[in-house]
Amino acid sequence: MSVVALSSLRPRGQALAAALCLIGVLGLGRPAHAQALPEVFPKPQASTSDAYSDAFYAKPSRQALEALAPGTVLRVREIDPKAHFVFSMNARAWQLMFRSNDSKGQPVASITTVLVPPNAPSQDRVLVSYQVAYDALTLRCAPSQSLVRGRSLEQLQIDSALRQGWVLSIPDYEGLDSHWGAARNSGQGVLDAVRAAQAFAPLGLPGANTRVGLIGYSGGGLATAWAAQLAPDYAPELKLVGASAGGVPVDLANVARKVDGGFFSGLYLTMVVALTRAYPEIPVDHYINERGRAMIDKANDACVGQFLTGARETLLAFPFERMSDYVTVPDLLSEPPVRKVVEANRLGATAPKVPLHVYQARYDQVMPRDDVEQWVSKVCKAGTPVQYRNFISAHISGMAVGYPAARDFLADRFAGKPAPSTCSPDTRLVRN
Repeated sequence: MSVVALSSLRPRGQALAAALCLIGVLGLGRPAHAQALPEVFPKPQASTSDAYSDAFYAKPSRQALEALAPGTVLRVREIDPKAHFVFSMNARAWQLMFRSNDSKGQPVASITTVLVPPNAPSQDRVLVSYQVAYDALTLRCAPSQSLVRGRSLEQLQIDSALRQGWVLSIPDYEGLDSHWGAARNSGQGVLDAVRAAQAFAPLGLPGANTRVGLIGYSGGGLATAWAAQLAPDYAPELKLVGASAGGVPVDLANVARKVDGGFFSGLYLTMVVALTRAYPEIPVDHYINERGRAMIDKANDACVGQFLTGARETLLAFPFERMSDYVTVPDLLSEPPVRKVVEANRLGATAPKVPLHVYQARYDQVMPRDDVEQWVSKVCKAGTPVQYRNFISAHISGMAVGYPAARDFLADRFAGKPAPSTCSPDTRLVRN
């Protein structure tokens, strides 16, 4: 195993012997690429400032990343995860920086938080990739930050997964540049985080034989669904057993049209800002007016539903706004560069091959239900078993209402039970 210099940073607070020991801690990468020796960092302090001043988050050079396989672990540090600000989580945890690819196929670094509960079995451990909904334009709201500071709004769901004895990977799937809504970037980030976790020996996973489940809601549902869709081509070696995706944004343009002018209108405004980061070919300066420029300045440090972090709350910053008031064109979504990006991020170009549990709030104010059900029907026609559930709920409450069944779906797949399906014999969707 060769040592690759990833940046000018050196292992912090660790003896060289500790770094060398980590060669044994990490499994060998795939033979087509050299395996990097990860830099070892000390535990972070919850009282430290944000990720932008934390050397662990500093981007490695693209040249260094190009020489490595996706999923290669670049940096590692143990953390003391917190719940509800002050309580210690009942799990041992680490943060892993790993190599991935962005939406354009360029090498990038990303981070995942991995946790092992005390009740994890000694043999045949399984891995669940839990995608938190954190639609963000700043790393301040990234799961890796929230778990160190005890500010995760999905703490109850995470604790429930740990009580199953599952090893968890909780990725910052939007990446170090917060590419919220960039679907391929998110899906690949999930899959490469799984690769990194499988290779990290302290988790006690059976390496390439690890059975893997995926779960997430809303923005986390986007990352989950895209990871399931991309896996057959991007990470065919992974042993995925099931994926539970709720509140899935199938078509970003339809989501934007649905929320425009309503309480959730900030989602449309800030999603445009996020997508221009991932797709700089969108000539945003050509489209926006002075109000639009002020909106972008205000939105650059905003997040959706992450008020415990202290970041600007998108929904409260831009309620009941219309995009037409911020642009100089009649319909932003009809502009050719925007249409091209929307098409690239529309779910359903291919069907996942892993069994799915899809759950949707009946009175969702954000995700068009017809989009979700048309996607489910398409997956059914491709022959993939899908258990579809819609329930009496709104979008925000849908996460809590739908989670128990989503979790149990994965538990049944790990137990080897046959995957249920609500696809009818003629492949049309059966409503529930």
